[in-house]
Amino acid sequence: MTTCVDVPSQNILDQAILLYKKEPFPQTKLLTDIINYATFHHAYFSPTCCILAKVVEDRGWFIYLAVGKGCLQRFFEVAPFEMPWIGFARPEKSREEVKWYPWKKIYDRVHKKS
Repeated sequence: MTTCVDVPSQNILDQAILLYKKEPFPQTKLLTDIINYATFHHAYFSPTCCILAKVVEDRGWFIYLAVGKGCLQRFFEVAPFEMPWIGFARPEKSREEVKWYPWKKIYDRVHKKS
C-alpha cells in the first residue's frame, strides 16, 4: 500500500486510520505496521505527516505509507540517504505492483510544487 492523503481537518493518525479503513485490513494492521516500520525500517511522524518507508534490495526506497501535507517533501528531508529509485504501490487505483521512479524525477516534481 502506498498513498499520499491530506485531510487538513483531521490529525495525522485519523488520516492514516481513514486510509486503512479503505483497505481490507483488520483495525490492528495500522498499529502493527507502525511498530514494524519503526523497529526494522524507517518511520517518521509529526503532527502533520506520517511516513513509513523501507529499503528494498538495495534498489531504492519503497514508500509504504505517506500521509499528510507535504509528506513526500518531508521524506526527502528526513531520508537517511538517497537511493537511485523510489517505489510506490497504489491499491486504491488497482495498481498492486510497485512502480519505481528515479529519485531525481520524484525529487524535482515534489520540489517544483513547493
